[in-house]
Amino acid sequence: MSTLSSGIWRCPACMHHQPWFSSKKGLKALDRRCSKCSERTRVLIERSGSGQGRTSDARVWMRPGASEDALIREAASRNHALKSTAKEGVKEQSDLPPIWGVNWRPEAALEFSKPLSREVIRSEILRFVAERWEGHLKLVASALESNLPIKSMDGNEFHNWSESFSKCLYEAFDERLHDLEVGDVLEMEIMPRRDGRTYLSRRRSRFILDIRLTLRRLAHSAAVTLKQRLKWHRWMVRTKILDEHLKDL
Repeated sequence: MSTLSSGIWRCPACMHHQPWFSSKKGLKALDRRCSKCSERTRVLIERSGSGQGRTSDARVWMRPGASEDALIREAASRNHALKSTAKEGVKEQSDLPPIWGVNWRPEAALEFSKPLSREVIRSEILRFVAERWEGHLKLVASALESNLPIKSMDGNEFHNWSESFSKCLYEAFDERLHDLEVGDVLEMEIMPRRDGRTYLSRRRSRFILDIRLTLRRLAHSAAVTLKQRLKWHRWMVRTKILDEHLKDL
């Protein structure tokens, strides 16, 4: 039997990745039973981009023309996630420096003096990424395009969106590492006694932490009131006058 369609799919119940094959041309939906938890899953391969309807953790990746061995390797790579190897790598390599604040998250939303617009959020995030993480500029721009709401956001809305956006970037970072073209780098020794999974998991942790801090800085800038700005301005003027007076002594 010839295989016209093939790829990887993820079970929404146990998050297990496994290859799939079909002899149908132009397959629109997938109906499979998970080999790990035996849960049956039906999922559309091509979903509407409107964002409406029920959400599901089931995912399908198309890999036309890929061999069975290549799909098995990719599924195994996706099942061996970076986040599970980061902690193991620290245990095995005690010389790895700690990443301070790696699990930091803002505890509560701030009260904005004015809503944050889509244009301000997008420009500030892309400006920061271009400055510090230019290699991920396209990744972040794509995530913003698909996740950034059209309307302006208040403090609570921005707080919830920041968490979902960070999670989206977290998953998008992993997504690029399991392609057939670059999947082998995860098993390579990038640095002495540090394989690709350990190295990239730490890079991802720093990247997501920087994004969280940038989003929180945006929230603080939107929470500043006009009264506070005037007060700070008076302090700056007084400091300048005092400094000039001390220079004259």
